[in-house]
Formats: sequence, structure tokens, C-alpha cells
Amino acid sequence: MLIFNSNQKSFYFFFLVFFLLSIGVYQNSSSKHFDKLAIVLSSFIFVYLISSKFIKDKYLDFIEFFNVKGLFLDIKFLNLFLLIISITLIILDMVVLGGPPIVKALSSSNLKSFCDIRENIHTDSSKIFVYLSSVNIKAILPFTLFHFIVLNQKKIFIPLILLAGLYGFSMMQKSFMFSFFFPAISYTLIQKKWILSISLSFILLIGVFSLTILLNKYIDDEEIVKVPSNQTPFLFRLSKGLIKRVVIVPGETISQWFNVIPEKKPYLYGDGYPFIAKLRARKYIDYSKELYPILKPNYAKKGLSGTVNVASFVREYSNFGYLGLVLGGALIALVLVFIDKMFLGYGNFYYSINLFPIFLFSSSSILTILFSGGWFVFILLFFIFCKSYNQQICAE
Repeated sequence: MLIFNSNQKSFYFFFLVFFLLSIGVYQNSSSKHFDKLAIVLSSFIFVYLISSKFIKDKYLDFIEFFNVKGLFLDIKFLNLFLLIISITLIILDMVVLGGPPIVKALSSSNLKSFCDIRENIHTDSSKIFVYLSSVNIKAILPFTLFHFIVLNQKKIFIPLILLAGLYGFSMMQKSFMFSFFFPAISYTLIQKKWILSISLSFILLIGVFSLTILLNKYIDDEEIVKVPSNQTPFLFRLSKGLIKRVVIVPGETISQWFNVIPEKKPYLYGDGYPFIAKLRARKYIDYSKELYPILKPNYAKKGLSGTVNVASFVREYSNFGYLGLVLGGALIALVLVFIDKMFLGYGNFYYSINLFPIFLFSSSSILTILFSGGWFVFILLFFIFCKSYNQQICAE
């Protein structure tokens, strides 16, 4: 008999993400696209149930896999190496960029120059360095902070918290702040380290609110509720706008993509994936950029360019139509089944490592999240270093 159980955490959390997406879709287009959502959800449930049943209900022993002779003899050396790598990449990033991008952006005299700096921070950097910077931001630095908090090494993690906060702020991206602090915040909440958890949350919120306030100085943000300041406090409007971005906007974006494809833009039939387009000797087409003028016409008229990121399964739809919805739901299910199997016996760490990436399914490709988004690297680092943790901490 196929049933769900408490070890299938990813299933329930994806259901929550999907529910939030459905709210945004309904708000934008009523029930017009619910048939498409039903296909994704049906595919996800079916594949998750079947694969959970037939993939052995036993987690892979990644600890033994990484237990290479001598690898764990000197954990102090590994800790130092991890710390040096993460900090070195931050320093190199600042050197390559010629200083914090936020400083350059604040000297901008107009909206377009400000947005150009923000959207093209690494335009002149090599592809290898862009990848290293991305992996450090989304995996190495967040793991380093998380790792030393688990080890309770205050002399290291307290300065690292401040460095991460300043680095995230200087790069002008609110998502970086969440990448840095979410694993540590969720872990400290689970371990009931209330003071540390509140401190981390405070730094995160200060960074996010400060960036939003500074960006709104230049950008007439269409997602922030526009009510005269004498009627509604600015912080209330700001908070409401941020909540809308999290709860409503991802679903609205899904609906907008569905409205455009294939009515205004054709299915790509694989050309929306770089590796498939290359194999077919065809030009790669990135709809997240091509749809920007259509979905953000007011910004486009001002000469701005950008991307319109969308939920993982919509990428499959833009390539293969309704079949893509089936494939998208199945791919998410397979990945999440392996995640659940992998973290059996490591329940206290599951939430810290996996919740934020699963939430990002609402606005990014699952393959991007796994590789460019640093999820795979974070998991890899966890299983390399997990032997240095107290096993009681690892257990559920």
C-alpha cells in the first residue's frame, strides 16, 4: 500500500509552496490555468508515491562514502581550509568588482544607471569566477556560517555573521541575505538557541529592509503598495509589499507566462535548455529575458532590461507544452524523494539545508537551484563535515 509518512518532509513542504503559488495564479487569472496546475500536481504525487515505494527506504551512507583514509584525521585543518576558502572568495569578489557594488550604485544619478549596476555586477568577470562567486554566495559561505554555529565556535561565527551581512548588503541582492542566514536561523530555532536565532533574524531583516529602502529611492517599485505616507506608515507598506512578493508574485508570474505561451511566444521544444540547444546545434533562447519587455512594459519603456524568473515546472511547459508540465512535476518529485531518503537519520539538519531551496522552486529552475544555486554543493559539504558533529545533534 502506498502511504505518506513523517519521513517524507519534502512532499509536505512542496505542497505548501504549491498552495502559495496557486493563490497567486488565482489572483491573476482566476481558475483559467488550474488545469495546468492540476497536471503538475498529479504528476508530482504519482511519481513521488511510486518512487518512494520502489527506491529502498534507506538513506545512502554518504558519511562512509566520504570517509577517505586520512580525510577526517585533522578536522581543525578542514575547518580552517573551509573558512579560508569562503573569506578568500569574498575578498577576490571585491577586488575583481573594484569595490562594493552598492557604493557605485548609490552614486548613480538616474534610474537606468542604477539598475544597470545592480543587474550587471559580474558582466565583465570570467565565467569561471562568476560561478565560483555564485557557489560561495549560495553554498560555501552559508555552509561555513552554519557549520561553525553547529560547532559552537563563537570566535569564528560572530565575526562571520557580520562579514556575511555586510557582503550581502554590498552585493545589493536580498536573496543573498536569505541564502547566507536561513540555514543558520532555522538550525538555531530547532536547537532553541533563542538569542542567537533572534540576532541572526534581526541582521537579516535589517539587511533586507535597508536594501529595499535604498532601492526604492531609485526604482518606482510596482510591488510596493502605493499609499500616501500620511495615511499608511512606510514600514507597514514595505512589509506588505515584501509579503506580496513572497506569497502572491511568484504565482502571478506563472499565470503571466501561461498567458503568453504559446499565444504570443511559441514552445521552444528544447531550445530553452542550453545543453539541449547545443546538442542540436541551435541557438539557446532564454524566455526569462525575452519575456521581460512583454511582462514588464513600464520598465522596458524606460530602457531597463532584466529577467522574469518563474517556477521550475513552467520552464518545462515553455519547452514542451502540457507534456512539459508532466515532466516538470515528475522531475521535482524524483529530486525530493532522493532528498528525503538522503536525510533519513539527519532530521535536525533537513530543515536548515533543504527548506530554502525547495521554496525557490517557486521562482527558479530545479536544475539551476541544484547546481548554479549551490544546493548540491551545500549537501556535499554537509556530508563531508557531518562526522565532526555530535551525533545526537544529527538525530531526529
